[in-house]
Amino acid sequence: MARVYVQKGKARPFWFRHPWVFSGAVERVEGHARDGDIVTVLDCAGGFIGAGLYNSRSQIRVRILSHREGEVIDAAFFRTRLERAVALREDVLRLPAAGTTGYRLVHGEGDGLSGLVVERYGDHVVIQLSAAGMKQREGVFLDFLEERLRPRSIYENASFPYREVEGFTEGSGVRRGELPEGEVTFTEHDLELGVDLRRGQKTGYYFDQRDNRMTVARHAAGARVLDAFCYCGGFALQAARAGAREVVAVDSSAAALEAGRRNAARSGLAGRITFEEADVNVFLAQTGAGGRRFDLVVLDPPKFAVARKDRDGALYRYHALNAEALRVVEPGGLIATASCSFHVSEADFDDMLNAAAKKANRFLQILHRAGQAPDHPVSSACLEGRYLKFVLARVW
Repeated sequence: MARVYVQKGKARPFWFRHPWVFSGAVERVEGHARDGDIVTVLDCAGGFIGAGLYNSRSQIRVRILSHREGEVIDAAFFRTRLERAVALREDVLRLPAAGTTGYRLVHGEGDGLSGLVVERYGDHVVIQLSAAGMKQREGVFLDFLEERLRPRSIYENASFPYREVEGFTEGSGVRRGELPEGEVTFTEHDLELGVDLRRGQKTGYYFDQRDNRMTVARHAAGARVLDAFCYCGGFALQAARAGAREVVAVDSSAAALEAGRRNAARSGLAGRITFEEADVNVFLAQTGAGGRRFDLVVLDPPKFAVARKDRDGALYRYHALNAEALRVVEPGGLIATASCSFHVSEADFDDMLNAAAKKANRFLQILHRAGQAPDHPVSSACLEGRYLKFVLARVW
C-alpha cells in the first residue's frame, strides 16, 4: 500500500480526524498510488494517521475513511458503514415514516462515507458519487442498496461540480431496476410530492429544509405568505395546508413551477397557491415599490458561494436580497431566511442580516435558528458538513 506523508506542522487536523488531506498538506508519496487506491496517511515522522482514497487529480488528495491502524477498507468495510447509515435513519430518526418516505439515506462525511450521497424517494433511490475511489467501488454500494432496500430503481446523478477534475467520464443514468419516465412520488409530512429524478435540481429535492418547512407552517395560518425561490413549492405547500389565506410562490424556472402546480394538485391544494415565474430580485423590488406586503416571507436562495473566494460576493448578494425582502414584510410579520453556502458562516450571516435590516430601515427579533434536517448529520471532525443556516425573525 502506498504511503502519503503529511508536511510538518500540517498534521493537527488529521489527528483530530478531519477526513480531507488537501494537496498543499502533502509532503511526498512513497510507492505507486493510482487514482482511487487505498493509501496510508502518515505524519512527517512516520506516525500513522489514517487510511483512505487517493486521487492525484483532486485538490482533496486523500479522503480518509479510517483512523484505526490495521483496519481493512474493503467491501465489508463499506457495507458496515452503509448499514450504520441506514440504521441511523430507521432506528433513531424513524425514517421512512407513515407520512415521510423521502429523505437522505447517506450524507457523505456525516456518515463516514466521504464522496457518497444517497437519497430515497419512496420506491426509488438516487446515488451520487463525487470521488473517483467511490465511483470505482460503485458496485458495492449498488449491491447493498438493492439487497437492503429492494427499490424499483437506483439512479446515479453525476451532475456535480468538479466531476471532470475527479476523473469522471460516465454521465447520469439508471444503474439498477427501471425508472419510469417523468416523475416519481414520495411523501413529506403527509404531502404527496413528485420529482423528475432525471431532470430535477441537484439529486432531486431539498430534503435538508424538511423540518424548517414545518417551522414556517406553524406560523402560516391566516397569513399572506411569499415563498421566494420556491423550486417545486416545498414551503408554499406546507403553508397552504396550514391554513394561509394567501400563498404566492416565485421562481425563475418554469419547469420547477409546473412541478409545484402538480404537487399542489396531488395534495389537494390546487388553487390555494399562486405560482409566478419571475426573477426574485426583480419581483421583490417591484412588490416593494408597489406597496404590496406579506405577513410571512420565505427566502431560500441557491448557493451563492461555491468556494471560499466567492464569500464576499455571496454576502453582497445575500445583503441586497434580504434588504429587498424585508421591505415587503408587514410590520410585525415574519421572515424565514436561509443560506446553504458553507463559506458564509453563521456569524457572517447574522452580520449580513443586521446590515440588511439597517438598509431596509427595519428591526429584527431573531426567534429561531436551525440548520439542515437530522438525516443530514454532521461529523464533529468535519464541520464543513454543517452548511445550512436558517433564521426565523420578526420584522418591525
